[in-house]
Amino acid sequence: MLQPKYFTTRLSKEIPLPQKLRQKLGMFSFSFYLCSEKMKDDVRKQLFRKLKKENCFWSYDISKMKSISDEALIEHVLLYLDIDDINKLFPLFGYKKVKRVWLDRVAPQGAMFRPYNILYAWYYFGAKRPEAYVKSIETRHMNRIMAA
Repeated sequence: MLQPKYFTTRLSKEIPLPQKLRQKLGMFSFSFYLCSEKMKDDVRKQLFRKLKKENCFWSYDISKMKSISDEALIEHVLLYLDIDDINKLFPLFGYKKVKRVWLDRVAPQGAMFRPYNILYAWYYFGAKRPEAYVKSIETRHMNRIMAA
């Protein structure tokens, strides 16, 4: 399979993907050339449907729920869906936004999701010592809560 060197934005401007991320994402079947907003919308809806099917929104009134925010979608995909679906987040939202949501919402959740967070820190975000990195994120989060 050919690995994409560029991600085409809605303005048809090519943005180079980092080579390390390109290598990791290139081995999966998802196409990284999302040219139109319609294609991005379709992927977003597909992820939302999968989350509904997995009953990830058990505490919400699904009949009133048409869509969710980008941050909530990223968070739920990271927590409840598989690697192929997580790989779709990067071309859809961008590396920086996915990492920011992971740092703010997913990584501080503690022991229950620690194995996932260690995997994400190592595989997607290039942490050299992922266990220590995740532990420092959790500690930093707790210190912020205690200081407030």
